[in-house]
Amino acid sequence: MIRLFRAENGVFLHELRRGSTSCFIYSICFDQSSSFIACNSDTGTTHIFSLKVVRDKLEILVKNEQAHDKKKVEIKKTEQEINNEELPKNPKSL
Repeated sequence: MIRLFRAENGVFLHELRRGSTSCFIYSICFDQSSSFIACNSDTGTTHIFSLKVVRDKLEILVKNEQAHDKKKVEIKKTEQEINNEELPKNPKSL
């Protein structure tokens, strides 16, 4: 089993399964475009996995983070606008 995490913050992305028997994985490598990952184990087998699902999950995660950050900025702006509003000069007008 190979678990993939996001390097920036350690968020779990995906789990790759290579078989039902346990083994020791000796090497893992990515291709140049990071589209595939290959692993070699003590069973003498090499497994190649597509990372399309991981890329799709990462894209959704990044979009959600950007939307969340945008909402934070909007809330902060609203709070600043509220704090900068002038109080009425005549307290009787309340």
